[in-house]
Amino acid sequence: MPAHPDSPRPVESASLAWCPMRIAMTSPSPQTLERERDKLFLTDAELIRRLGVPEKIMRPMLPGLESKYGFPRKQALFGARRYWPAVKAWLDKHNGLPDPAKLAR
Repeated sequence: MPAHPDSPRPVESASLAWCPMRIAMTSPSPQTLERERDKLFLTDAELIRRLGVPEKIMRPMLPGLESKYGFPRKQALFGARRYWPAVKAWLDKHNGLPDPAKLAR
């Protein structure tokens, strides 16, 4: 029996190849990357790009990193962005780098 013309198409895979509204994902221009380089407060997209981890891996991890491992949270005052120096300090600590404050003593 043929499907009704208004019924939704069955989803056979995660691919959006059939979707007329799909948008090609592109890398940011070098000018955009240069502007982002010195930002202190980053959106999750900017953070993920700066870390160099694929978005499909990193984005789902962020809530768990916050709740279980003390990853720096978004700051409402700064447009739900994360403070990059705090993120970098967290990454350094969790990857075995010494605390720079302890080295100065």
